[in-house]
Amino acid sequence: MRKTCLYLILLHFTAIHLCAQNKEKEIESIKKANSDWVNSIFKKDTVALSSILADDIIFINSQGAALSKREILTMVSDPKRVYKSIKIDKIVEAKIIGYNGIIVCETATYRMLNGEESFLKMSVMNMFEKRKGKWVIVASHNTLLEARQN
Repeated sequence: MRKTCLYLILLHFTAIHLCAQNKEKEIESIKKANSDWVNSIFKKDTVALSSILADDIIFINSQGAALSKREILTMVSDPKRVYKSIKIDKIVEAKIIGYNGIIVCETATYRMLNGEESFLKMSVMNMFEKRKGKWVIVASHNTLLEARQN
């Protein structure tokens, strides 16, 4: 009986350890997907961006408008919109909850829009869902923290 109890305790802690390792691996996966999202916008790579965004994404831009996937791709590919740099300044939080992942980060963007250069500091919350073995963004909420014309 004593050996059985010890065995069950050992099995329990092994399972907890394996789950924690898997969560860390999944957190790294959503961080990479989040980075790929930023890079695809910077490069105006709508093919890559399309694979990162879920078809049914709920996207709220910094002005509070809801945009569809098609509207996001059209906006990014607009020739009047040129991204000089986009970077993730910091990841505030990254977590996995079941088959979902959440990243809260701050981004810094320098862009040209209609010939005017501007700087945007944003707080972004992206929600990921694992679909067919791949993390995709199913919801994104963007809050403008700072904006200035250069």
